[in-house]
This record gives sequence, C-alpha cells and structure tokens, in this order.
Amino acid sequence: MNTQQAIPNPSGISVFGSSIVRVEPDVASLSFAVVAAGAAEIAGADLQTTRLEEARRRAIEAAREKALVYCTAAGVTLGLPIHIEDVNPDILNGSRGGHVLSSKPPSENVGTLRAFDPGWIAINAAVQVVYAFSTPPAEGGHP
Repeated sequence: MNTQQAIPNPSGISVFGSSIVRVEPDVASLSFAVVAAGAAEIAGADLQTTRLEEARRRAIEAAREKALVYCTAAGVTLGLPIHIEDVNPDILNGSRGGHVLSSKPPSENVGTLRAFDPGWIAINAAVQVVYAFSTPPAEGGHP
C-alpha cells in the first residue's frame, strides 16, 4: 500500500488525476532593481493566470477516465464521487507514480508547441478522487 496516499481508508476506488494546460497569462508581476532616483532595470518578470478552471476540470476528467478503466477491468460499475481532494500540483514534477496527464489540446488553436513560448504559460492541477461502486438495478427496473 502506498504510505503517502492522501485518503487513509478509502471505500470504493481511489484514483489520482492531473492536468497540464497552456493558457495565455493575464497577470504579470515585475521586479525592479532600484537605484537612488528610481528603477534602473527590470530584475524579473513572472507571468501568471487567474484562469485555473480548465486545468482543474481536466484533472477530474483524467481521474474519472482512470477509474473507469479500473472498474471495467474489475467487472464493477463506477458510481458517484464520494470524496474529492485537491492536491498540490507541484508533485507532478516529483516521483508520484500512476498519474494521468490530460493530453487534450487547449480549446483554441495555439499553433506549434515549443518548449518556451512567452505568449503561453503552463498551469497544473491535480486531484485525488474516491468513487463509490454502483450496483446495477435489479431485474424489472427496481433498485
């Protein structure tokens, strides 16, 4: 058992999903080097965004897709989520195994992807979800 599992006693299926999405930055933070009378140079710029919803939505979708694969293989039906836990997306750079990265393209046509593109930044989202198992309705349509 993974000793770092965020949910100590899951009942159902516990899966991890993550997403990396490229978006246009809508916030910039600038650092200046100040010399007696004022700023002499820009020391650094940090581009950020307030639009995290798409990455979070895709992380949930990735977790659900993974859970469906496991349930199909186990011969059970996936039920509703019973626990959703936001996870620090910085672990995507670490060594957590078994995560699913959303490979869906951004909703707009962004052209050729490059290692660094100042017009776009990567945003990350990660989630741990526990889904219940669903029981199929009994014969005759009554639960």
